[in-house]
Amino acid sequence: MEFERKQIDEEPKKLGKIDSVNTDSISTDSVKKKDAFSLIDRQVSESDLKSLGTLRWLLNEHDKYEECIKQLDDYKEKFYNCDKEKSVIEEKLKNSTSFDILYSLSLSAGSALIGVAPSISDDISKWILPIIGGLLFIGGIITKIVHK
Repeated sequence: MEFERKQIDEEPKKLGKIDSVNTDSISTDSVKKKDAFSLIDRQVSESDLKSLGTLRWLLNEHDKYEECIKQLDDYKEKFYNCDKEKSVIEEKLKNSTSFDILYSLSLSAGSALIGVAPSISDDISKWILPIIGGLLFIGGIITKIVHK
């Protein structure tokens, strides 16, 4: 008789009944939270309301729901506050980004004009370009200082 050699890492080819699961047999309806009072008749009669235990139970449930409502109102208020803060921060970020672009642009343009000025042979442009470049450069620095 010849025996087949199995590799150590080889998976078994046949699955037993224990290894396989029929996913069609499990429905999502069968996995529900069970409530102790789910099968009780929901109608409350006058005689039930006269019972002290029923009244205490109803008042206890009412208190629980009021506490839940208070907690939800607190979370609702916190949500709206966070939403407002988020909007304010987003606007500040947009404003900050535009100021950073203005700062970078004015520094770059001012530096470029100051750098190009000595290479121009025209006497008037030799003085006007560095003045405009210096104003742009200083304006960019002032913009950055004021924005902080």
